[in-house]
Amino acid sequence: MDLSPLKIDRTKARKRARRGGFPWIRAFLLACLMGAVFVFWDPIMRKVDSIRLPKVATTQAYLPDARAAAASTGTAANGYVIAKTRAALSADTPGRIVELNVQEGSVMKAGDVVARLYSEELEAALVAAEARVAAGLAAVGSAEARVTSVEAVLPDLEAQVGVAESRVTSARAAIGAADLG
Repeated sequence: MDLSPLKIDRTKARKRARRGGFPWIRAFLLACLMGAVFVFWDPIMRKVDSIRLPKVATTQAYLPDARAAAASTGTAANGYVIAKTRAALSADTPGRIVELNVQEGSVMKAGDVVARLYSEELEAALVAAEARVAAGLAAVGSAEARVTSVEAVLPDLEAQVGVAESRVTSARAAIGAADLG
């Protein structure tokens, strides 16, 4: 018995498998790859350029004014100056400076006024404090006058207390005599 006619021919399926089977999938993947390259090309190339290319700094040149050019001519020297004596100024009272009588490099003598501070607020505070002192002194005078008037009335009040005590004593004696009798 011959079984060859029952045999399945697989040569067509192998050829289709070798060719890729579904060509539209290959086209879709290729289109996606091209789209990704198109979208990400610029950022990728900028990153590559920032790594590969050197950094360049730019500046703007200008033509100087004739007066500035004239002022810059002359002799120049490099170096530094060290002060023999260093002075620092400070104020005991904080305030705003209304007058400054020195500049950097000024020579001062003992007793020279270096600066004047805004003092109207302090003067007003002084006047208010003097008014409070005057009011306090007036209150002390008033209290002393009241003490003097009370001291003047005190002997009379003490005499009245003595009279009242003698009345209390005589009243008790009268009560004691009435109880005995």
